Amino acid sequence: MSASSNFCGLWLYGNVGNPTIPNSMDVRGSLPTLKWSLLETGAGTYNWNYFDNQVNYAISRNIYFNIEIWVAGPTNTPPTPSWLYSAPYNVPQVVMQTSGDIYPDFRNATYQTRWQMMRNAVVAHVAAYSDAVKEKILMWQICEGSTGDAVPYHGVPVNPIYNFTDDEWSALKRPVWVELYNQLASSLPLTALLINQGNAGENFQWANDNLPNCWMKSGDFSHNYSFPGELDYSNRLLTLRGTGRKLRGEAANPNWLTTDWNLSNPKNTFAIMCSALYANMTIFNMPPALYTANGGASAAYTFYNKYANEEVPTNKAFCALRDEIDLDDVIRFPEGTYGNVIDPSRLTAYTNDYNALVAENLPAAQFSTELTKLKIPYLNPARITAIRALFPSAAYLPIDRSRDGDAYSNDYNFDSIPDNYNLFITQYSPNTTSKGVWRTGESTSMYGRYGRSTDYINGKIEMFFILDPLLTPTTSVSTFTLSYLDAGTGIWSLNVSTLKGKHEIKVVQNTNTNLVKTIDVTIEGIILGGELEHGSDFTIKYLNGNDTTFYVVEILL
Repeated sequence: MSASSNFCGLWLYGNVGNPTIPNSMDVRGSLPTLKWSLLETGAGTYNWNYFDNQVNYAISRNIYFNIEIWVAGPTNTPPTPSWLYSAPYNVPQVVMQTSGDIYPDFRNATYQTRWQMMRNAVVAHVAAYSDAVKEKILMWQICEGSTGDAVPYHGVPVNPIYNFTDDEWSALKRPVWVELYNQLASSLPLTALLINQGNAGENFQWANDNLPNCWMKSGDFSHNYSFPGELDYSNRLLTLRGTGRKLRGEAANPNWLTTDWNLSNPKNTFAIMCSALYANMTIFNMPPALYTANGGASAAYTFYNKYANEEVPTNKAFCALRDEIDLDDVIRFPEGTYGNVIDPSRLTAYTNDYNALVAENLPAAQFSTELTKLKIPYLNPARITAIRALFPSAAYLPIDRSRDGDAYSNDYNFDSIPDNYNLFITQYSPNTTSKGVWRTGESTSMYGRYGRSTDYINGKIEMFFILDPLLTPTTSVSTFTLSYLDAGTGIWSLNVSTLKGKHEIKVVQNTNTNLVKTIDVTIEGIILGGELEHGSDFTIKYLNGNDTTFYVVEILL
């Protein structure tokens, strides 16, 4: 694989020139959605200009490239070559109910042979590029069904003989993954195979066992934030951190640019970027049209690019303060106090459904995902009521079983990432040292979808932060960047450990502008290693007056 360490961050998504790429897009790479039908216009006849134009655009901007060739799907220009359906090939057409979309018979031997021949031709073509160009072609996402998704079809075939069980679909595509994986290792060793492991994780462990260096798609983390099941999903993705194996996903509707999203494009964009960074999804593909329509979010993209390459601790870190209230959290909200997670009056029905799920013998990751979906309709209303009573300022909407819920207007979740979005900075006991706040600050600021405040009345007057011990200073001067809401006239301080002990390096009195403010604080001679209370390295402390809401703390060592 390429030794480059600066290819993670925002990437283009979609064909170059359609629409025009805004010059303001600070991108690290390009993923054009190529179509087999436009590449192989006749059997064995390839329009290499179509392919090369995309590669050349990336090279001209000195950015990286991802091969992705759609073989089927519901698009204006069908990805499947029309000549495959005619003599002498006669691949059967699979028609979808309702939409009438046409797919090829993926099982057909002739289809399989022609698809393999196309892949071989692309490998040979790319292998003939110069070494300088090949170094820029980082990955090949194999597409075996509908577009780049994990399923064979978007829809249900009219003729049921073309249906696939999960096991049948896996048995068809996994040998192709192995073949291309080995082919790339032999012919294009700088290009990684990228597979769609499925948002339910159905292919995650299999890929780890059989394709140990493959990269993966992790779509949900680029579509929305604070969705049910994100905790288990992020935990499995985090097992890849530090391995050099990358995760990508693309921004897409229906989540982006919905009515709730547009209440504050910057806040929603920043939240999803922080969520992706937390979960180790470090290649974020952005369609240019969506980038243009999602106005005011450039600072969030810059923040993502700043941290996307931080796969292991170096000299910078952040903690985006957040409280997402997880109805499934039995440690924070014990069942003995707040009620059982599952509605006791429906326990028999739940148990029957649970046993049926167990009987499916799913892979562990997929079972966990499906279990979350199973539990949500059985949530105990009394538990929800008891937990909601603790947070009168938090907004509640019924939990959506999909990833497509209104993340901006709902502060509750199920199997949620706990506490803050962080990268190499951890807050000690967030819920006992601060309180969550939601949707504060001006709508044009990327800060404020989430935040944490001091809470003087309840004794929460100091927040303690612990740096990853592997962070390594590159200079004697350390810089803290803090964003906060300048509301009221409260006084607070930033504190670190020095040779003189705990030291106030900055005291701030708010000036009641009701605007989000960001300050940089530099200090020489900071002592790390958990010298302060609770093993912390720095603290933010209430001193007097009104409480203060904080959004993000960053450090550059």
